[in-house]
Amino acid sequence: MTKIFLLCFLLLCTGTASAQEDFDIPFFDDTPILGRTAPPLDSVRLTPPPAPDIRIDLDNSRDQPTQPTPPPSQPLPSIPSTHIDLSGTSPAPVTVVSSSPSTPPVPLHDVSSFDISDFSLGLPAKEIFQKAKQKGYRVTVTQESVPLYYATDYDYACRQKGLVIPDQIKQCVKDLACHQKTRYISEATLTRKNEVIRLYFTSNATDNLLYKILYMNKGDNSLNFTRINKAKKVLRQKEFWDAVFSKYGYPDDGERYIWGDPSKAYMKAYMSGSNYDGFILMEDVQLSNEDYWEAKDVEDERPTRNTFVF
Repeated sequence: MTKIFLLCFLLLCTGTASAQEDFDIPFFDDTPILGRTAPPLDSVRLTPPPAPDIRIDLDNSRDQPTQPTPPPSQPLPSIPSTHIDLSGTSPAPVTVVSSSPSTPPVPLHDVSSFDISDFSLGLPAKEIFQKAKQKGYRVTVTQESVPLYYATDYDYACRQKGLVIPDQIKQCVKDLACHQKTRYISEATLTRKNEVIRLYFTSNATDNLLYKILYMNKGDNSLNFTRINKAKKVLRQKEFWDAVFSKYGYPDDGERYIWGDPSKAYMKAYMSGSNYDGFILMEDVQLSNEDYWEAKDVEDERPTRNTFVF
């Protein structure tokens, strides 16, 4: 019995070995454990089956719904027409109606007609000083000038006389300017109570005319920060602007408080400081420019001095 069992076992082992000779052993050892009931390796499908052949109808003739057949159209009734001859007629004129009619621009203020205490732009210096004394202003001449082209000639003439001390040359130039009537008042100050007016004049090339006025009305420096004094300052501010608007009207430029044309003649009013000092500035820019070019023409026309001998 034992011999028969051993013989059967040997035959079984021999068959297994022969079967392994025909089996293709993979190069990697990560074959999953399939178990007893798993199918053999050659029956495992490693790639998905090919997709079935599907034909697509590109013209979608079978997917389009059938369109209902439209009913036959009814003929429109005939409308009688009348022939109109337009060959001898002319088109009617077309009148353009504007939705928003344009309003003419408001003219700017003529600042050359304004005045501050009867002092207007363009007045000669002598006339202004006479008016100032009549109104009780104290006149202080702050600056006298001589045109530079005359001053250089006077300086040369004084040195030719043998003067070398600067103060003597300066006084000599002034005397020559007064004698030749080329010396003019360029700046002056008028004072009265809490009012100060600074005046600026052109040269003698344009008859020494007033081209700029700066008016200043000083506030009360003694007022402290009490409630009653703050009310006084607010009242002073209101009175200043009421006086300005009642005399000159409302400004052309409401943001900068400017009257007139800044490129010609203009006026500007403002308040400054904690004391609410009131200022009014008037200036004739055209007159100032004219004085410059007139003085330049006089300088170009004066005879040159030949100081170079070659």
